[in-house]
Amino acid sequence: MAFTKTIAVARTYAQPRLHALPLATARHVSSRAKPPPGTVKIRRFVPEDAQPYYKPNGCLVTTPDVQQWFRRMGINHDHGDAFYLKPYLNLYDILRPMSLQVAYTAQHVINPFHVHYFTARGHALRFHMQSKYARKTVEEPLWIHCTLSQANPQAVVRTIAYRRIKARIFEGLRDLGYSQDGVKDGEDGAARRIRGTMILTGNDAMKLANGPSRELGKLIAGALHEHYSTPLHGRGPERTNTGEKQASLRGVRNNTKPSSFRKGK
Repeated sequence: MAFTKTIAVARTYAQPRLHALPLATARHVSSRAKPPPGTVKIRRFVPEDAQPYYKPNGCLVTTPDVQQWFRRMGINHDHGDAFYLKPYLNLYDILRPMSLQVAYTAQHVINPFHVHYFTARGHALRFHMQSKYARKTVEEPLWIHCTLSQANPQAVVRTIAYRRIKARIFEGLRDLGYSQDGVKDGEDGAARRIRGTMILTGNDAMKLANGPSRELGKLIAGALHEHYSTPLHGRGPERTNTGEKQASLRGVRNNTKPSSFRKGK
């Protein structure tokens, strides 16, 4: 009688493909809005829960659908591309006593503490955060993120101080003639726009709370207008882009995958 042997061959589990999201996206970046020569980039801050998914060059390891969503919305994940503000009047004379650093990038960048929602690990609140940021791109031309470079137990003081500074910045922009959508109509009919992300980094919550927030907001608004506002030639392209983003926003609300969003032209 002949005997046969059966050998079980174990198949290796195929890991899902992951994509490294590029450091920056090119949408919504005007040539005039590029940081001027001689400015310095801020130090990249990577929260602990997102560190396993960050590459040394700043790329984020994520999934293809998240990568597609970032590119479609024109949103960047890495605020390390931001540059410190170019000197404007006596702005830095106020920033130093307040132990505050201010940086700006013409791109929309998510809050560094929200990066973990978009990593390859996945998160239950990812669709909620996508909906939130999709809405922000339509409703808020200027984003302001606030971080503290050192641990500080005065969290309440810091939060109140940052809210006050943010309010003063927007107040300064309104005084310069900027509307809620970030557009300033010129006397000669040439409109200008401020769009992007500002990062405020402080060291001492008490210094922030006691600083001259009104004067600071006025100077920051002046620096944005002087160095980083861009000409707005017509509203046609902007309307089209806004419509596409609103369609994407509806897709997120319906819990559809970003890869199923309607493709733009």
